[in-house]
Amino acid sequence: MPRYRFNVRRDERVFLDPESQELPGIEEAEAEALHALAEMAKDAIPGTMNRELAVEVAEETGKPRFIAKLILRITRDGRL
Repeated sequence: MPRYRFNVRRDERVFLDPESQELPGIEEAEAEALHALAEMAKDAIPGTMNRELAVEVAEETGKPRFIAKLILRITRDGRL
């Protein structure tokens, strides 16, 4: 089974995954990344006006596979 690293980005800070995780395939890695984003969002919400969260997924070798990103933003003027 392939191994994936899940590096976390909170705004401009990057936290490298010190261990890789063995998963059956890329679809499972995508699901894991989205689950991690949901958990990170729960911790980020209190007091947050603008926050960008991302999980950068790479193969164990370091080859990037994809980025899952979540942007939390409040706009008070009603524009997107």
